[in-house]
Amino acid sequence: MRWDIHNHVVPESLIDALRSEFPVAVDGRVVEADRVRFTLTPEFTDPNAKLRRLADVGLEALAQFCTGEPQLRWMAHVPLQDLSAITDTIERAKAAGAVAIEVGTTMAGKPLDHSDFDPLWATASRLGLPVMLHPAYNAPHPGLADWYLQNAIGNPLETTVAAERLVCAGHPSRFPSLRIILLHGGGFVPWQIGRLRHARGVRPECQNIPGDPEKWLENFVFDTLVHDPEILEMLVKRVGPANLVMGTDAPFDMASAHPVRDLLSVVDEATARQIMEETPARLFGLNSAR
Repeated sequence: MRWDIHNHVVPESLIDALRSEFPVAVDGRVVEADRVRFTLTPEFTDPNAKLRRLADVGLEALAQFCTGEPQLRWMAHVPLQDLSAITDTIERAKAAGAVAIEVGTTMAGKPLDHSDFDPLWATASRLGLPVMLHPAYNAPHPGLADWYLQNAIGNPLETTVAAERLVCAGHPSRFPSLRIILLHGGGFVPWQIGRLRHARGVRPECQNIPGDPEKWLENFVFDTLVHDPEILEMLVKRVGPANLVMGTDAPFDMASAHPVRDLLSVVDEATARQIMEETPARLFGLNSAR
């Protein structure tokens, strides 16, 4: 079975839950919405409780969305703003059927290599769940304000910053069995990791980076979403089909229109099968490709 590992969904049940969270009238601690009155609880007033609840609803909605659909699997979102809930959320997501964790590239300006997020990496590693980094909460950059460059350049840049900070902070060496998925072909990581390796050899700021940064490419998995067959061919050669999976970004307008055709234009059928079927099956513990 072919797998698209970079695909977005918003279940109707999650939309309904979001709609129910926006009251239209408040009188003291009592809310009236759609002619129903109820008392405000921490889930309405405390950001951590609110986001934790939304994460729970999201887990439930995604699990339900994929129930009975053998061609669908889901990744869990984790409320990184609530550090006390990270481990429990990941454990419950694993028990509910999640095959991976998906997080943004930063959390309220705090990078993922911050020690506060150690429970994320430790729990995912312990449970054998890959962690996908999806660019989100991108840092503002004046040069990217026009022409949709915040996405066209900013998203690959955010991935690069997050991934190389993890390398510099030693996360691949601390969690050697953990696989981290980088989208949009891994941003600039496959092409510029050598520059970081060089910096480690000549700059005092980089002397404490554990090991050769290029060695840690093996801990990352890259998707095929680069929008250019020649670059895709280079990416296959650079990271190898065992570290490459098909991703489309559907149904957004930045999705690849012909991901399978594009892949088959630069690799043979056996290599394409490895990228689309065998590598994701191994990565997520899925049944053998068919």
